[in-house]
Amino acid sequence: TCAARGDGSLWCWGANFSAQLGRGTIGAQDGTPADVVDLPLGASAIASGGTHTCALATGGRVACWGYNSEGQLGRGTSGPEPASAPRDVRLPPEVTALSLGQSHACALRDQGRVSCWGANYQGQAGQPNTGTAVQGVPRDVSGLTGLRAVSGGGSHSCAVTGGGGVKCWGDNNSGQVGRGSTGGQYDVPQDVSGL
Repeated sequence: TCAARGDGSLWCWGANFSAQLGRGTIGAQDGTPADVVDLPLGASAIASGGTHTCALATGGRVACWGYNSEGQLGRGTSGPEPASAPRDVRLPPEVTALSLGQSHACALRDQGRVSCWGANYQGQAGQPNTGTAVQGVPRDVSGLTGLRAVSGGGSHSCAVTGGGGVKCWGDNNSGQVGRGSTGGQYDVPQDVSGL
């Protein structure tokens, strides 16, 4: 669990097996809130995933830390070694909001575009799964502009359109993409019907 404070600092507490608390160490768990170390340029918001954490920093920059097995830290690499302190994600400095899923992340950018990175096994990063299921660097989700919000789920993502509609992509085993059926996966955003 993490919280952004008014002075631009962050507190995190809970599990730290994958360095997701951003304390510069890997450990078990800690129920006492403590500062995230080496946070660049302060923070205005924070989001937690399964075993990684990202912060929206001053000027629209994004920094992430924790487990990176699926490229969810957005650094162009993936591997089992966690990052115990925040480092910048390779994104233009224009992010207005971000949300994390189990092993992926999505950022809402200027002009309502969405960029996602990390696990893409079920299309949750919004990229065609053509031989690689890991998207280590942020890429725009095709065909999305004018969005107002984005949210990452376990292995799917959704966004609110400028007109108040919802588009989702990724795993649909439980019907979470909102197509009126269960099963399959979608790497292209789908309109949620019936809203």
